[in-house]
Amino acid sequence: MPAIPPALLRRLYVEGSLQNRPDGFEFTLRNRLAPSTIISLGPLTVDGRSVSQDVVQIQTKRNLRAVTKVADKSPLDWLINTEIKLIVAEGALAPGIHRLTF
Repeated sequence: MPAIPPALLRRLYVEGSLQNRPDGFEFTLRNRLAPSTIISLGPLTVDGRSVSQDVVQIQTKRNLRAVTKVADKSPLDWLINTEIKLIVAEGALAPGIHRLTF
């Protein structure tokens, strides 16, 4: 599976969007590059700790679905200049800077 280079991922992240929720944390990605089709996301790590895909959801303007439900047969179309929010229902983050990687 092709990987997205870190420099491009940094362009997708919406600065300041990482925030805690009652059940975990969330952050937003904005497609500033080109219309895309997502067929898989992950693995996600936070500060070097792996996050189970079972606790990650993607929220679009239209719906909310588990990351595990995004696949070749059920892709996510991601138009240019639109946002997706990744919601992680697993532990809040301590205040400070965090490193997220896909």
